[in-house]
Amino acid sequence: MTKEKKELRKYLITTLVGVAVLTTTYFVRNEFSFNARGENTTYTIQFSDSKNKITTGTYNPSGYDGTGTVTTELGNNLNFDFVGLRNDATIWQTINANGYITNKTRISGMSSLVVNKKDTNCNIEVYWSDSTSFIESRSITFDQSSPLQVETTFDGFKPNYFKLLAIGAAASSIESMTLTFSCMPEYTTVLAESTDIERGYTTGSGIYQVGVNVTVDATANSGFLFKGWYDENNILISSTPSYTFIMPYYDVTYYAHFKIDLGPLIKGDNIEFGTYPQSNVTDTTIISELNTLAGTLPTPTNSYAWTDYNYYMNSQITSYMWYIDLPLGDDIYRGVYFTSYRLYNTSVSQSLGSSYQDDNGYFINNAYWFKFEPIQWKIRDLSADKAFLVSNLILDCQDFNPFTVARNINGNTIYANNYEYSSIRTWLNSKFYNVAFDSEQKSRILTTLVDNSLPTTGYPSLPYVCNNTYDKVFLLSYTEASSSNYLFSTNADRIFASTEYSQSQNLYVYLSSNKECGRWFLRSPAENPQTNANYLVRSTHNGGIFTPNMWSVETYRGVVPAIWIER
Repeated sequence: MTKEKKELRKYLITTLVGVAVLTTTYFVRNEFSFNARGENTTYTIQFSDSKNKITTGTYNPSGYDGTGTVTTELGNNLNFDFVGLRNDATIWQTINANGYITNKTRISGMSSLVVNKKDTNCNIEVYWSDSTSFIESRSITFDQSSPLQVETTFDGFKPNYFKLLAIGAAASSIESMTLTFSCMPEYTTVLAESTDIERGYTTGSGIYQVGVNVTVDATANSGFLFKGWYDENNILISSTPSYTFIMPYYDVTYYAHFKIDLGPLIKGDNIEFGTYPQSNVTDTTIISELNTLAGTLPTPTNSYAWTDYNYYMNSQITSYMWYIDLPLGDDIYRGVYFTSYRLYNTSVSQSLGSSYQDDNGYFINNAYWFKFEPIQWKIRDLSADKAFLVSNLILDCQDFNPFTVARNINGNTIYANNYEYSSIRTWLNSKFYNVAFDSEQKSRILTTLVDNSLPTTGYPSLPYVCNNTYDKVFLLSYTEASSSNYLFSTNADRIFASTEYSQSQNLYVYLSSNKECGRWFLRSPAENPQTNANYLVRSTHNGGIFTPNMWSVETYRGVVPAIWIER
């Protein structure tokens, strides 16, 4: 319990007890009232062959249904509903199979029920609740294996209602029972908290009587929206700002979460969401400061403060290219350094391969710095509660899979163009996801069922279709990149400019309308009927979608991420 919660409870309890001591209070519950006497005193209701028989009719093996009355030791009359109840002469009563008794009048603060069974044939289940509705998780069963005297303390619940049900095929005979209760209603604490008071505030904290309706309210500050009420296990309990619930017998804390208001979203508009290294830094002062902060440059045997990209060369991970992310002032920058060029294909060696890095103006043994900048997305679809975003730029450059050979995974043949097991899918949902988005943004990115079925590939038949996947970030399929509903009506809609950071990663660049554009991978597999190659992947070039020789191992194709976010 937090310090604030303890202080709040202490204050409210002091106030309530003070009122109780100074005044004689009568708590009226439906058809009766109890004298609270200013203290929590326990009382009982006795059920026996001579006391509190709920049905008083002559003995009938079929039993009676109806409503009866019992009397507390205070002299208060309480109503009980019953089904299948027999009036035995020498014991309290017998409940036929599937019959029951339950109090119709509220009894405040029940603490225990002791049942003396007539014999081992008695099989009963006891339920308890704040209200007249009962659930299985708040019950206990006493079957033939139980002793003749059984007791339940209702798991400390202090309910206001109980139900005794005869289970099994035979009737259950009860010698006697004792129900213990208190006249004082039970009170527990509600603490309604905002997770960020700059985003919004809450009302409704206090101490409430168990079983009453309690409402907590959350109000968002300007520039923010209410997201939901969450419990102490971070489980969503309500999506509405005003949440009403029945006060349980235990203390509760509910947290109001708020999110940034993205403003009105319009299909076709652009939106900023997340950040990623994009523009090459040319300011010599900033470059000098960053070089100093970065310290010793990495080598194949010692990365120092840098992180190895773990890129492939000659079909194996090779240490030749590193990065480091550093803050400077209010901005963050990524440094890139490489001692060998990243080759166009992960399977070739340095002596045989070629690279586009030097064509793009990036050379070995030089540190380059790229500024983290907001990612620009186009809103390509909207629904009432979510938006489909696709990056406006090629943000990075990755191979689809670093090999062309098929693998055996769990007894299945997995080809290199299988998106489910691709390295690019792993990279999107780990490295890219963790770098590009903060915790607030991650909470808004929805997990998407990504359709990888045959119709999404654009082929009438194809042996390389993979399973559907569940992803935060994904590549577009052939059908998505061809869909006018997603604003891909012409080739021009699929021409994407590239960031300078992606060019440093070996992107193949071509000019289109004076923009440095690039080819980018789709997630759909491709086919070449002449070669039956199982490592081909669909890609774009100059806006067209084409398939020849788009190998999974090619490193010069760009990445255009897609996400669904909560509005």
